[in-house]
Amino acid sequence: MSEIENKEEQIVEEVTFTLDDCSPELRQVIEFEEVPEELLGMLINVYKASEPTSHEAWNQLPASAQNVLDNFEQFHALIALSQSYSGVDFLGEMQESKKNLTTCPKKSTPSIKLLCWTKFFTTA
Repeated sequence: MSEIENKEEQIVEEVTFTLDDCSPELRQVIEFEEVPEELLGMLINVYKASEPTSHEAWNQLPASAQNVLDNFEQFHALIALSQSYSGVDFLGEMQESKKNLTTCPKKSTPSIKLLCWTKFFTTA
């Protein structure tokens, strides 16, 4: 059996995280910032996925910068919240770009498509 076929047979286990799986600092940030319920799933997943890179960034900060917050968990919670809001903004912009690009003729030449994209990015 080839390696590709073996990969196709691998079972992917879906993991669902809840606030109980997160730090008290994240729960405190959610409460303080009044994070909308609709954003919680994305925030929790970003929080879980970003821990290694957040830790790397934290370790590169000078001690004086680390002293602004009480600990890494506060830093990590704030980073995850910021990334989540950025993700929401990005998704909104992509939805808007799809609407704007529908005004471009479907059977356009590459140069017309380029003009449509240019118009989108200069008016966004």
